[in-house]
Amino acid sequence: MGGDGALLRAAKTALKADKPLIGINSGRLGYLCALEIEDILKTAEFTARNTPKELSVLQFTHEGTTYYALNDVVVAKINFGETVDLTLSVNYANSSKLRGDGIIVATPTGSTAYNLSAGGPVVDLDAPVYVITPICTHMKEAYSQVVAEDKPVQISVNHRYAKVYVDGIMIGKVEDSITVKVSEKKLRLYFGENR
Repeated sequence: MGGDGALLRAAKTALKADKPLIGINSGRLGYLCALEIEDILKTAEFTARNTPKELSVLQFTHEGTTYYALNDVVVAKINFGETVDLTLSVNYANSSKLRGDGIIVATPTGSTAYNLSAGGPVVDLDAPVYVITPICTHMKEAYSQVVAEDKPVQISVNHRYAKVYVDGIMIGKVEDSITVKVSEKKLRLYFGENR
């Protein structure tokens, strides 16, 4: 129970336990939630009538810990008044430099979240892809990319370090690089009947 933030946190537990997840919105937005709080007594009926959707999840390892993201992984600048200097490589090729506020790597589910706010495209939940979107870049040739899910993305930090976020939660800093890929794990999530 809660909003989308609570559901994103609960998704980590559901993935570890390999259990389906249903969100009951008692927060503000609740886009990912299947039911509203006033419908909580209808949960058993709803799950009996519906099948959870399998959603792609991003995965990367940082300082020995594997992290999973339902929405996005973000590598971003340290402070408000600074930029971050990154190199982006897709499938260990096609390197490009980016200087700006950072970069978003988003799942189809996350394409409607921070990615969309940063000017990235919305992709279908069933599309076997993920999205890479620069944040306020100084490079005029830097655009969002839609990438096949079997191609990992490596983000290298070229100067000092950057912060790394998983589904909006800062988990630490990156001084060298991280490699983000689509996980073999899938989150089974019940969506509202109107979605």
